[in-house]
Amino acid sequence: MVRELLMREWDPIGVKDAPEAQDEYDAYAAKAYVMIMHEGASTGQIADYLYLVETEHMGLGQSKEAMDRAQKVAISLTEMKVKFEGE
Repeated sequence: MVRELLMREWDPIGVKDAPEAQDEYDAYAAKAYVMIMHEGASTGQIADYLYLVETEHMGLGQSKEAMDRAQKVAISLTEMKVKFEGE
């Protein structure tokens, strides 16, 4: 679920339509899942993590668009917590 969400809504390097790149964000998805389920991270903390990954780890530079994207995805991820707890 997290993998698909990151690919569909975050995708900072634009690989969502490349079948060979479907695992591109797996490490970030795993970290986001742990943050949500085991660390009790807030939406803001998750957004900060995604923004840091995009702007520093991937080196794509800071922008309002990147921050908006990170915040939107962080909201979606925290809303998924209820679904994860039910599994």
